[in-house]
Amino acid sequence: MLIARLRALLVRVRELGGADFAGVGVIVASDLGILPIASLRTDYARTRNIDGSALEMLAAVSRAGSLYHDGFHVLSPELHVVALSQYLAAPILQGAVLGGSRGGGARYAAALFGSAVPGVLATGVATTTYGVAIFQSGAEMEPDL
Repeated sequence: MLIARLRALLVRVRELGGADFAGVGVIVASDLGILPIASLRTDYARTRNIDGSALEMLAAVSRAGSLYHDGFHVLSPELHVVALSQYLAAPILQGAVLGGSRGGGARYAAALFGSAVPGVLATGVATTTYGVAIFQSGAEMEPDL
C-alpha cells in the first residue's frame, strides 16, 4: 500500500512540476533522527511542523528555480513532508543493479542505496528522463500493473 501511494504521489508531483521540473527524490522514514542525512540549505531547519500539502510542496520545490530542489525530501509514513533538501549519505550496496535498461543517475543510485538504510521504509525519485522509480530494501519495486 505504501509503495502504491508513494508512486501515485511522485507521478502527480512530476505532472504538476511543469516545464521547469528538475526532478525529485524522497525518503519515507518513521524516525528522522536516525537517518544519515544533512541539510543542504543553511536557511532551512529540519522540522516536523511543515504545513501544506505534500503534493503541492514537492511540486513547488522540484522546479529548477526553487532553492530547495536539490537533495532528498523526507516524508513520514503518512507521506507528510518533515524535512526538505537533505543530503543522503547511504552506504553503497555491493552488487546492486543501477538503472537497468532505462539508466539512472546519482539521484537514482542514492535512492536505491538509501532504501536499504535501517529506518527507511521506502525511497523514490521522479525525473523527466526515466519517470518514477520506487525502492525498498535495496531494490527497485516493479510498477503496479
